[in-house]
Amino acid sequence: MNERLRILREQAGLSQEQLAGQIHIMRQAISKWELGHAEPSIEVLIALAQLYDVTIDYIVTGKQTEEPVAFILPKTTTELVLHFAQENKGMIIAIVAILSGLIISINWASHIMVCRLVRVKVKILRSTVMLSSVIAETVTACAVSINAEKSSIATRYCV
Repeated sequence: MNERLRILREQAGLSQEQLAGQIHIMRQAISKWELGHAEPSIEVLIALAQLYDVTIDYIVTGKQTEEPVAFILPKTTTELVLHFAQENKGMIIAIVAILSGLIISINWASHIMVCRLVRVKVKILRSTVMLSSVIAETVTACAVSINAEKSSIATRYCV
């Protein structure tokens, strides 16, 4: 690895001092790597791979993978959803079908509940009307009874 680090630096046309300035480390660290006395950290390997446009695998092993694996995190939730949708089209269709079924079921259940509530309201209304009739009949009966008693009293004392 130490020889590859030197060759990559020279191919980039950089001195040890210039490279140190670009990746924000001491020049002596680069010298130690190139002499094989030390190895760069993973953070520095990432910076070097980006700078030299090679893979970390190439820097460490000398073997360039045919297709470097790139994993780029989506920047937004929308990108994440779009990526998931592209990778899982069949699953998305199944989820949409399930959700549609649930929505239909919920709508049907709410319709049934509304119908039941209407029936309960009608029953309450009928009971109220019946109770009103009973109250009206009772009040009428009481009024008739009171009027009859008044008449009876009037007849007794006024005649």
